[in-house]
Amino acid sequence: SRLLKYDLQDKKLMSLLDNGHVSHYCWKSDKELMIFATNERDEKGYMGVNIETGKNYRLDGLPTEDGHPTYSDDKKWVVTDTYPNNHRDQYLFLYRVEDKKLFRVDKLHSPFKYFNENRCDLHPRWSKDNRYLLVDNTAQGAEVLRKLQNHKVDTSYISVVPDGMGIWLAVMDHHGDVVGSISKRPKMDAMRKQ
Repeated sequence: SRLLKYDLQDKKLMSLLDNGHVSHYCWKSDKELMIFATNERDEKGYMGVNIETGKNYRLDGLPTEDGHPTYSDDKKWVVTDTYPNNHRDQYLFLYRVEDKKLFRVDKLHSPFKYFNENRCDLHPRWSKDNRYLLVDNTAQGAEVLRKLQNHKVDTSYISVVPDGMGIWLAVMDHHGDVVGSISKRPKMDAMRKQ
């Protein structure tokens, strides 16, 4: 794969990265992308790419695995993730741009039944006010309940079901603390009968 830019005014196509591997990206500014790719020096990792000049540089301190990066609005933080490893664990990371410090926010298990086209990437993203991180996840009910209880969330109203909670959304703050979550749509039949 390669990274191309098409200029609508000049009607010209420009190759920005063409070294065999280009993957997930996010915008740092109107002129710069962060992208997981291989550069002309055969370095694989997160790169900064100026879309006007085509110049790129390696971003040190970020994970060496492909993920789904997103800058916070103030550009002080990047959130990214990993795909499941051999143990089916996915990692969520926060990267502080100022000092290139990487923080592991969480390790989330993805059961083997969520594999290939059925997998659930974390796709981390910021809430609209940039106070929380949002992720997709395939955690089972017990794991979700434990995390919520550890953060003093009242879980007494949650029913545990044999198939777990399925895909859920965790809302986390900049410290990695869970501040809320939702699971797949619950069955409301019992509530409607009352």
